[in-house]
Amino acid sequence: MRVVSLLPSATEMLYALGVEPVGVSHECDYPPEAAELPSVIETRIDPGASSAEINEQVAEASDDGGVYDLDRDLLAALASTQRS
Repeated sequence: MRVVSLLPSATEMLYALGVEPVGVSHECDYPPEAAELPSVIETRIDPGASSAEINEQVAEASDDGGVYDLDRDLLAALASTQRS
């Protein structure tokens, strides 16, 4: 079974259950080995921006496909990669 986790809490639960995902989100950093996995989703919002700038970015992103970018090519590659 090949699993990709898009939520940090889900990633932690997977590891607790002994299931190592093959890909994670940009926010998954625990356990530490999760941070080493490929990230299949990235935010389109600058987390270092001010609250007003973040609000503006979210409004713009909402009109242009959402606040996250899913790397469909990477996701497909992870689905077809054999585990060693």
